[in-house]
Amino acid sequence: MAPSRAWGWPAMTMAFGVKDKALYDKLAVGAKVHVGFKKEGDGYVVTSVK
Repeated sequence: MAPSRAWGWPAMTMAFGVKDKALYDKLAVGAKVHVGFKKEGDGYVVTSVK
């Protein structure tokens, strides 16, 4: 994952849940994507993929 300047996070690898599993259909190995995510409970959930 690239840095998230808004949250002050450095580049890292993280596991996220996903709000809608159909978002996985937009992913390809090695592709650069922009993801939207939000905090839910104790973790973070992917809400969009572009």
